[in-house]
Amino acid sequence: VSVLVVAGVDRRLLCRGLASLIAQDVPDWEVIVVNCCPTESGRGRVRGVVATLADDRIRVIDHESTDVLPFASKKWNTAARAARGTFLAWMDDDDGKDPGWIRAMCESLCADSSLDVAVSNGVCIDGDGVFGGTVFSRPDPGRLFEPNFITTGQAVVRKSAFDAIGGFDEVLGCAEDYEFFLRLRDRKWVFVEGVRCWKGTQHGASNHPEI
Repeated sequence: VSVLVVAGVDRRLLCRGLASLIAQDVPDWEVIVVNCCPTESGRGRVRGVVATLADDRIRVIDHESTDVLPFASKKWNTAARAARGTFLAWMDDDDGKDPGWIRAMCESLCADSSLDVAVSNGVCIDGDGVFGGTVFSRPDPGRLFEPNFITTGQAVVRKSAFDAIGGFDEVLGCAEDYEFFLRLRDRKWVFVEGVRCWKGTQHGASNHPEI
């Protein structure tokens, strides 16, 4: 699995999120950190966080853009093009994953080759690492036209399915994840019990590029 991380805000939170991946109970993963800081000094600090962790499964690619809108879709697609995994997962830099999340999600997809999307529950986490707030309910792709929202952090998607629908729509300046899951709606999904993604309440890296 390739975990795609957009980084550009808070080094401390980025380190926490990456540490949650290093703590996973399976070794077969890679992380692609999309370094979207607008300045060379900021990009250097992101690279410094990754270097401190000293894990060669984590690599950094720079994404330079003059777009006024966040256009997270471009950053996610940039990372996906560099991905080597059979499956794709996502994190903002203030997010994280439960130990065992990668194993549980990938085992569910590997058990049935007709499955293209696995989704988990999720829980909010603040800047101090305290869990609380909204716990995302069981996602239902059949209710995506109602107020049922699935975040990218809850999902693992087979890369072949991602490529087949063309990835994220780079024309969109917002709501690109919602539109992405609408296009995946008719694929075969599975809900995975017992593990959670952590949804940071501080910010979204794609919306706050300074570090």
